[in-house]
Amino acid sequence: MMNRRFPVVVGALAWSACASDYDVTEQARRLETESLTVDAGLVAVGERAVIPLFLASTGPGRLTVWDVAVEDDARWEVRSGWATEDTDEDGAPDAVVVDGGSAEAPSFALVELVFKPDAEGIFRTVLTVTSNDTEVTDRTDDDQGLWRVVLRGRARFPCGAFVPGLVDYGPRPPGGFFAAPVAIENCGPVPLTISNFTVEGDTSFTVATATPLTVLPGEVGDIEVAFEPGGGAPPAAARILPVSASPDFNAVGLGLRGNTCAGSAHPAWDADGDGFTVCAGDCAADDASIRPGAAERPANGIDDNCDGQVDEAPDDLADDADGDGLTEEQGDCHDGAPEIRPGAPETLDGRDEDCDGVADDGTAATDDDGDGFSEEQGDCDDALAARAPGTAEADNGEDDDCDGVVDEGGPAADDDGDSSSEDDGDCDDGDPWVGVGAVEDCDDVDNDCDGAVDEGEDDAPGGACAFRVEREAAQVSAAKGCAHAPLPVAAVAILGGLGALLRRRRPCPTPAA
Repeated sequence: MMNRRFPVVVGALAWSACASDYDVTEQARRLETESLTVDAGLVAVGERAVIPLFLASTGPGRLTVWDVAVEDDARWEVRSGWATEDTDEDGAPDAVVVDGGSAEAPSFALVELVFKPDAEGIFRTVLTVTSNDTEVTDRTDDDQGLWRVVLRGRARFPCGAFVPGLVDYGPRPPGGFFAAPVAIENCGPVPLTISNFTVEGDTSFTVATATPLTVLPGEVGDIEVAFEPGGGAPPAAARILPVSASPDFNAVGLGLRGNTCAGSAHPAWDADGDGFTVCAGDCAADDASIRPGAAERPANGIDDNCDGQVDEAPDDLADDADGDGLTEEQGDCHDGAPEIRPGAPETLDGRDEDCDGVADDGTAATDDDGDGFSEEQGDCDDALAARAPGTAEADNGEDDDCDGVVDEGGPAADDDGDSSSEDDGDCDDGDPWVGVGAVEDCDDVDNDCDGAVDEGEDDAPGGACAFRVEREAAQVSAAKGCAHAPLPVAAVAILGGLGALLRRRRPCPTPAA
């Protein structure tokens, strides 16, 4: 009887003896990101900004990331290629595995995000990372850990303006190549990228500068515009527009003129400096004493006043030959043209219509206030020399530098574009995410300038960080090899019976000598 039971009992003992004297604890896996709010910055509409996001493994166990997804996939994108491991063996990478690390020396995996705004405005979305993090309390139905990050970015249309706004080449002979330097100013808060230039009008004008051309905010890019007159040097006019990737690029075109006397303010058309161009009635372009309105000198055989009459009698000066109500004695500087007389409106045509000795004064092509810029060249107030492109901005309620912004840099200006100034209570007018009424983000900053940091709608501390994941230390025991485990009930009964049996046994007989 004993012999039949013994093997069973020995088996139970052998199983029991296999149990070890220690527990094996699974290593914690821990996912972190540098920040819970990632700022893409200010981006031009139609452009794309790439933002690196480092996923840090700060626990001793190897971290596996299975998914990285954004809620607003119309304006945000997770770049493909972040996954490097094929965990389901279907031939396609679907995860990334990061070696264990620590808070002091983490291991990293890189995920690239793309902000691609299609309109002006402020945009936020939530990025969710799914991993085998053992400590985060926010989990999927499959018990995978969820880590969330807020992504934010702003978008504005780019703006470009040529300085000067008009290039007049004056009279140029055919067959030549004439280049003029032109500056293109970034008049907006986002980088301006010019992919090309288009010419509307005469193709004698070309841009000799290679594209693409990028101009940063507050800076100026230099281009060269060429004029190559055709045979006979006919009048030429065109407009050049820069082309941007933005769908609503705010572009101010560049006007171009060459070999166009009428409407030109180029000094070469008035070679003798008498205030009249050839196309405006000057019948002797190389003699300043001969011009419309000049005194007729007797018996010299010259039409001194360019009225078509030679050596007319002085009595004729008292006649109103053109019927405009004024005679030459009364100041009519061209008594053969009724539109030219004292008090006549000045038009951009190279003529001195109001007989004040200055052609085209008061028109968009002339620098009436002497500050070096005409209205065509960007002067926003050609009656005041203190207002012109490049003038220092003063805190005076005026746009001194003609850039479309009033008093930038002063307390009344909204310098960061968040719709509030220092005078309005903006506590940081250099940060567009900080201003009166701004959304409170989880970024350790008082975004809405109310004196509280990261509060929620109910002013609860940390309310803006409600999406922040919470951790709990997870100690997971696992049987590895011969680890402690409870004995089966049958084994316990067998061991108990064996003990009783051994207690009843008599000592074995001593072998005979």
